[in-house]
Amino acid sequence: MKRLITPFCFVLLLFLAISCDSAEKINPDAKKDNNSQIELRTTSHFPNAVGEIVNGNPELTAIISDIKQNWSDFLLDKSGLSLDFDQLEIRTFNNRYYLHGTDFDTGTSAIELVVENGNIYEAMIDGGGKTVTCSGCTSTGPNSSGECDVKGNKDGWYCTSCSAGDCIKETTISFLTGGILEYSH
Repeated sequence: MKRLITPFCFVLLLFLAISCDSAEKINPDAKKDNNSQIELRTTSHFPNAVGEIVNGNPELTAIISDIKQNWSDFLLDKSGLSLDFDQLEIRTFNNRYYLHGTDFDTGTSAIELVVENGNIYEAMIDGGGKTVTCSGCTSTGPNSSGECDVKGNKDGWYCTSCSAGDCIKETTISFLTGGILEYSH
């Protein structure tokens, strides 16, 4: 009887080991966390770097006046919005980077960025560039900081409210080979 139990236990253990191994192969993503959908949203980028990570902080390295002009021209040509950016900065949310542009008189706009090997690029989303703009408040200006501002969360982009007027979100997509920040008309 003892001889029969030993081979049976061996076969049972072997079966369990094979079952566990094949279960991992069937569903290799089972151990991913809830944030994995955010990380996989954007995996490609346009070829020209606009910044880099320096001592753990994002910094713009491209010519800022060119970025402002290209982005403004793109918005005017493709959506009719006239923004003259007073300020550009790289911001972060949920470990994602985006370029945030502010026109103190009109509104704000954002473009998602990708970091690869310490360099920062404009993200390519569904094969093109994408900018989200919030505008329409009559309470704009330096004293209305934070009103009608582009913000991001795990669900996407949204506009903050404003004390006077209606803040309107507009998404403009481009399928240009160089992206929005390389735009020339």
